[in-house]
Amino acid sequence: MSRRAARAIIIPVTIVSMAAAMSCAAVAACLPKPSSRTDEAPALKKAKGRALRDRSILRVMTEAGPVDFKDKGCEEVPVVECERYSLVAALPDHNLWVVYLGYYEGGSYILVDIKTGKVTDVGGFPLFSPDGRRFITVSNEPYDLPILAIWKLQQKEIAKEWGYDFATDRPEGEWSYCVERWAGNNRVILEGRGNLVIDKGPGVVGADRFRSIFLTGRTSLRFDGATWHYRQPLRLKREAG
Repeated sequence: MSRRAARAIIIPVTIVSMAAAMSCAAVAACLPKPSSRTDEAPALKKAKGRALRDRSILRVMTEAGPVDFKDKGCEEVPVVECERYSLVAALPDHNLWVVYLGYYEGGSYILVDIKTGKVTDVGGFPLFSPDGRRFITVSNEPYDLPILAIWKLQQKEIAKEWGYDFATDRPEGEWSYCVERWAGNNRVILEGRGNLVIDKGPGVVGADRFRSIFLTGRTSLRFDGATWHYRQPLRLKREAG
C-alpha cells in the first residue's frame, strides 16, 4: 500500500567501500517518469561520484553533508512497510537529486536540495517549465489521492504553489493524467485516460453483460498571473474494449 513517509537521515561519511553503479504507459505522448532501480545506473553515472550505492543504502552528497536512504526489504518487514529507494535523476541545473521511494504498491518522489540537504516529498516526478522556475507533478499511484500540483523553486525551499484533487470531477472513476509538455511557462498540456464499464443489465448472462469503453482526452493547466486553472477534458475519444 502506498505511503507518503520518506525517511532520510543525515549522518557523517563513514562508509568506505561503495559500488558506483514514467511513465503513463497508456499514452505514448507523455513525458517519461523514471521510477525503478534500473533507472539508477545512468543517474549515478551523471552524479560523478556525488551519489553512491552500497547495497541497501543510497547516499547523495549535499553541501550540508551526506543524506542516506536505507531500503526496507519486504523479506525483513511487513509487506506494507517495504521501502526501496532509487536515485532516478541528477538535476545539477536545479541543484536537486530526485529519489524514487517505491512501496509494495505504488511509490513517491523525493527531492533533495544539493545545497541545503533539505528533503521534500513531492509525490510525482518533477517536470520543469522552460524557465526552470516551476515544475508540475502528477500523482496517480494506487491508494493515493489523484493530485495535480505546481511547485515553485524559491531561494530556501521548494513551495507548493497550487494543487488540485481531480477525484471529484474526473470524467470517470478510473481516470489518470500524465504530462505531455509545457507550452511556455504558464501552460501545461495533460493527457488523460480512463476506463468506463457499462452494465448491460441482468438480462445479459456472463461476461457479455459488461462492456468496457476506454476514454482518452487532453486538457491543460493555465496560469493567469495569480493562480492556476484546471478544466476537464472537453473532447473525449471512445474506444470499445
